[in-house]
Amino acid sequence: MDTDKIRIPEFKDKKGKCLNCGKLTYFYDEGYFCTNKCREEYKNKEN
Repeated sequence: MDTDKIRIPEFKDKKGKCLNCGKLTYFYDEGYFCTNKCREEYKNKEN
């Protein structure tokens, strides 16, 4: 079980595809990401 997930309440009813791996997720941080790891990988790809 991942404990590194970020939940932002405004988005709790919306699912989006993780921008990094494409999995459906409720977790949102400047875009949908299923884990912090995916968010980091995506940010690294951008730079």
